Amino acid sequence: MSDSYATSSVTGDEHVGGLVGLNFGLGTVSDSYSTGSVSGDEYIGGLVGSSGDRGTLSNSYSTGTVTGNSHAGGLVGQNYYGTGEGTVSSCFWDTQASGRPTSDGGTGKTTVETQSITTFSGAGWNIIAVANVGEPDSFYIWNIVNGVTYPFLSWQP
Repeated sequence: MSDSYATSSVTGDEHVGGLVGLNFGLGTVSDSYSTGSVSGDEYIGGLVGSSGDRGTLSNSYSTGTVTGNSHAGGLVGQNYYGTGEGTVSSCFWDTQASGRPTSDGGTGKTTVETQSITTFSGAGWNIIAVANVGEPDSFYIWNIVNGVTYPFLSWQP
């Protein structure tokens, strides 16, 4: 899955994520994000509930509130499912908005940091700052109004 996003709230029991519940068996999530709240019992993540068995997450982020009883993380609830850990690279979550200081993968940043192009360009994202949301630059995967918005996909309406 790539170039995707979710803004809805999600509630469940196990393996609940803002975008993906279970990223397993060579699954890939890249250039994606979620902003809705996520809640459940265990393995709850702002973007992905559980990842593993060679699943990968890259160039993605989450900002929604995360609530769970066991293995709840700002970006990933659990990064070990099946036969081994998945790979998480250049991924972030907003520690303030999520209410989660930890995650089983990714890098936590403040709201100010997750609305700064420096965070993402420094991690190698294909991103550019634009003047406003209504004038995206489609040459790049990601756009951001620096200091004002979180990154958004250039094709978004």
